[in-house]
Amino acid sequence: MRMSQRWVMLCSLALVVALTASAAAQQRRGGFGFGFGRAPQGLVSLAAQEPVQKDLGLSADVVGKISPLNDEYRAAIQKEMQAAGTLDFQGLRDLPEAERAAKLAEYTKKTTEASAKVNTEYTPKLQAIVGADSIKRLKQIQIQAQGSEVLATADVAAELKLTDDQKKKLADLATEYTAKQRELFNPGTDQQEARAKRAELNKERDTKAEALLTAEQKSKYTALKGPAFDVSTLSTGRGRRGNNN
Repeated sequence: MRMSQRWVMLCSLALVVALTASAAAQQRRGGFGFGFGRAPQGLVSLAAQEPVQKDLGLSADVVGKISPLNDEYRAAIQKEMQAAGTLDFQGLRDLPEAERAAKLAEYTKKTTEASAKVNTEYTPKLQAIVGADSIKRLKQIQIQAQGSEVLATADVAAELKLTDDQKKKLADLATEYTAKQRELFNPGTDQQEARAKRAELNKERDTKAEALLTAEQKSKYTALKGPAFDVSTLSTGRGRRGNNN
């Protein structure tokens, strides 16, 4: 593979890391840091998945209403992302590291705001179809799918009353595992093997993150997640099942 092609691939992976991190903030802004690998899906996208529908116990009539809403939701997301513009990966290559990071952060901010705008618009529409109780359960599933990354979000951090020391340790842990997981996706790497290793690292990171919580915080965190859901049954949005948790 030519150097320029390899650079584009690495920049793309860097953007995935950035977008994964920022997406977690779309409904809970103001977090202190994130890990890699599990961008939270919007509630509409979750509700459109069969395993989630079974968990919610939705009727065929309700399911039939979700599909067209999801089509509208995806079209709205695509429109907003197009409006946010694209990144010139080739142009980023020759920029100083600080400037390159700034441009990535700027683009991430725009796409995060675009995603948040659509989710804010469509979540009430979804609630009108499935009801408030199902929205509550969807949020629990969303939290479970994020794993320990959700501890970095402002709302959860406040709910658990995380200390500054805990926040720093969680941020350091996220940085450590971001680097470990990024190394898995080098050109030529077997993607299936890399995803399996990523899942292992996610579990390892989540275990270490939860070990930083007090007994009371763990209890609250468990309550926020609700009854266990097999997040490996969730689609990642790219035609694959998730392998996290």
